[in-house]
Amino acid sequence: VPGGPHKKDLLENLDRVPTYVQQLQFTVKNPTVGKAATFTKVDNVIQETKNLMNVISKVVTTCFECATK
Repeated sequence: VPGGPHKKDLLENLDRVPTYVQQLQFTVKNPTVGKAATFTKVDNVIQETKNLMNVISKVVTTCFECATK
């Protein structure tokens, strides 16, 4: 990976991946009781998954940019 802003972006995004994975795992493992709580949990899981996928997308994009330079 070349130095400069791409490397900085890549490292920042890579550092965020474990945090988002941990948040998603916590949300999935959190027990729920009742219909409303289940819907809330599903919404939270969807949001945490979107956050994780956005960070992974940024990592892949940065890697692609570095590879094509």
